Amino acid sequence: MISLIYGFHLQTEGLYLLRDSTLVNLGNLLGLNKSQINFIQKDIEGNIWIGTFGQGVYCFYNLALTIFTPKDGLQNNYVLSINADPDNRIVIGTFNGLNIYDNNKLENLSTGFKGDYHYIRGIQKGEDNKMYIFGSFEDKNNGIYKISTNKYGNITYRIFNIAAALVKDENYYMWGGWDGDIGTGKLSGAIRTENSINNIFNDPEQNVRINKIVIDYLGNYWIGSTGGLCRIENNKTIYFRNHIILTKEINDIKQDRNNVIWIATSEGIVSFKNNSWTDYSNLFGKNISINAIAFDNGNGIWLGSNHGLILLKNNKIVDYSEKLGLLNNEINALYYDKKENILWIGTNQGLSKLDIRIFNKYKEIVPSTYITMINADDSVYNKNSQIIFPSTTKKIHLKFTSINFSEPKSIIYEYKFDREGEKWSSTRIPEIQFASLQQGSYNLLIRSKLSSGKWDIPINFTFTITTPFYKNYYFYSLILLLLISFIYLVAKSLISLKQKKEMIKKEAEHQVILLKQQALAAMMNPHFVFNSLNSIQNFINSHNLNEANSYLTNFAKLIRLNLNISEYSEITLEEELRRLSLYLSLEKKRFGDDFNFFIKTTSRVNTEKIKIPNMIIQPFVENSIRHGILPNGNKGNLDISIDINNSNELLIIIEDDGVGFDKSLNVKKSGHISKGIKIIENRLELISSKKYNKRKLIQIEKIESNFRTGTRVTILLPEDLFSKID
Repeated sequence: MISLIYGFHLQTEGLYLLRDSTLVNLGNLLGLNKSQINFIQKDIEGNIWIGTFGQGVYCFYNLALTIFTPKDGLQNNYVLSINADPDNRIVIGTFNGLNIYDNNKLENLSTGFKGDYHYIRGIQKGEDNKMYIFGSFEDKNNGIYKISTNKYGNITYRIFNIAAALVKDENYYMWGGWDGDIGTGKLSGAIRTENSINNIFNDPEQNVRINKIVIDYLGNYWIGSTGGLCRIENNKTIYFRNHIILTKEINDIKQDRNNVIWIATSEGIVSFKNNSWTDYSNLFGKNISINAIAFDNGNGIWLGSNHGLILLKNNKIVDYSEKLGLLNNEINALYYDKKENILWIGTNQGLSKLDIRIFNKYKEIVPSTYITMINADDSVYNKNSQIIFPSTTKKIHLKFTSINFSEPKSIIYEYKFDREGEKWSSTRIPEIQFASLQQGSYNLLIRSKLSSGKWDIPINFTFTITTPFYKNYYFYSLILLLLISFIYLVAKSLISLKQKKEMIKKEAEHQVILLKQQALAAMMNPHFVFNSLNSIQNFINSHNLNEANSYLTNFAKLIRLNLNISEYSEITLEEELRRLSLYLSLEKKRFGDDFNFFIKTTSRVNTEKIKIPNMIIQPFVENSIRHGILPNGNKGNLDISIDINNSNELLIIIEDDGVGFDKSLNVKKSGHISKGIKIIENRLELISSKKYNKRKLIQIEKIESNFRTGTRVTILLPEDLFSKID
């Protein structure tokens, strides 16, 4: 088959294509009927370029492909099935009827059915040299059992309403329905009859449609449906539920010349030979729906998918989705004409005819990459061997291209810097941006290829980013001089600051001594001592000598402990808790178990290794008992918890369920604030004034909810207010 383009320079002649001994008026198709053709040129890719007078330039690529649409007589753009009749005429089934391709043109063939759609699902050639057409027809008057008969030339066409069929002749065919039904029957006159029915895909959750019925060389029937695949062997039904892909929708089943069964599914393709399955589902790194299969004369397996045309040959996978120039890459049907070496392709947007002999003559072109733009920040640079960018450059933007007219969308680019260990980065966008590159020299490599081709030789883009002035020798000298001057001024300021700090320190020490004296006086509340002695007297008067001795012993321990540690500004947390526990035990016994207390420390707190300011917890505890729990009239609870938070600060929380913060203030004398609490606040503020600038280290807040009231005191000790013993 030879294709030639002739351009006639006569203004009234236009442009013609000679193909298959037929002269096609391309000028009429392109609106160039009366245009003058100035030149016709073929490039290295095999594309034909046409220059006109005043009408522009045209490029014709892939002349092996011919496309048919309704403008050419196709019944509908949506092509569903393709086959050849006994006279090797191509029969095309669409969403809305039948076409026959005869003598290089499309003819319509009536289905004999009424209605808005004639959904041709399958076309078969029977052993009786008749053509059998089946599909879905909207014909409410005649029902699903009607058979229509038509003729084209000497060939009889029998058309009937069914989802899938395998026809031997009019006396026997196997059919598949829309509910998983499989049966046999015969075609008699204008009515089809059914001899048996068997539901082999009985799924109550969904209606299973039979898509394909094929018989293999051993006489086994292969049934493909929307619910998976099964095989009928010696009247026994075999399912393949262990193969996940074979439980998906089966779109096509074909047997090749080597008796290999190929199964096209909604998630890829598999083959079956010698009771063994081979999975090709992960084509191009992802599962894609395969809708049709065809075998050519050269052991090639053509696959029509939702993403275009794919060829499996010699264990290689070639994607022709971008190369062919189809109107649509969603392929529904394939048919290979062995005699003419032509592949017919049915898509959602029309019918295509691929002449494989011409297609195979096209040379594999390796594209060449060119840089088209160099931009750095707001500056544009000309292309040359060496470009120098200023040190302030923040962003470098490159644009490049690789010219290919046949497959412009299938070009892939890769780039990397020419240095050891650097890997190629891939992109389909012909541009790169680099942000904040370091100063120095770079050699950038860029290459390109077609999706199914070879990489071209990388091009080099060499550039340098200059060193900024602040990295030069004279700049370092200036910095050194400024640094020496700065150190002198800082040293002078530090000496002056140290003198001021000494004065502040003396004043602070004076305040600390004064506050220590105040704290010492508040460490043992006179009311507590008086009440404790009264309790001891009551125990003696009531002849409860054991309780009196126990109480007196603990009271003496508390007095001794207070006296022993009162002279220290810091004590261990263990000593503070021991004193606190003695105090609470005495108070609990004195008030007749009117409250419970709980002291908890977490695993992060080592009480023996932590020192805290002396006597900072007891005044708050005393305040909770006297003004919170006891006025409530009910048995109360006092919780003391100690932890170290994520900021390495010691956190002390004192919480009671007494009358609440507001009411406890009313119990106290108006305007009175616990003397011990005020002393603690002053001490902590004085100690922490250097670093924390009188930070709020003590917080008192009320607890109020549907379940309880009370008061919570939070004491926060940063790292400079407590110390750890090694």
